[in-house]
Amino acid sequence: MTALVFLDTEFTGLDQPAPRLISLALVPEQGDDTLYLELPREDWMEQASYWTLANVVPCLRGGAAIGTAAQLRERLVSWLDRQGEVRVVTDYPEYDFAFLQAMLGTGHPALHAQPIKFGVASLGESYRAPLEQARAGFYSVNHPPHNALADALALRAMWQAARALDTAGLYRALGLPEGP
Repeated sequence: MTALVFLDTEFTGLDQPAPRLISLALVPEQGDDTLYLELPREDWMEQASYWTLANVVPCLRGGAAIGTAAQLRERLVSWLDRQGEVRVVTDYPEYDFAFLQAMLGTGHPALHAQPIKFGVASLGESYRAPLEQARAGFYSVNHPPHNALADALALRAMWQAARALDTAGLYRALGLPEGP
């Protein structure tokens, strides 16, 4: 059975032709086996936009999360190996999933080829307010917005809120069969 994992990344800027990855987080639908990775500042600081410096950099966790691209790839592959077959859920696959694929290089055999795009507007206007509330209710001093791990956890909280509201409608709206 394919497991859902929620992905978020932070990077140097939306308005850049080739933004650089800063951090990446993956959160399983069930359980607490999360993954949070950061690249060293020297890999991206020169290219970081003013918005990124003001909003993302203060939320970075540092410490053991930091590693070279090769070290982070090893941690990522090891984490994916523990998860089994996975399907990624993200709100911005054009950035998040692209960075995940780039970090993996040749990919990973358990990674489903197409991510599920899911955000506050995915189910239509009638669901927007409760999904925004689920997301906003998740953030705190320990889980600030614009931190990849906090954003991935908030995305999972929105998904869980959507499932509680209308599981069949959630899958229908996303063009998925009943269940991932």
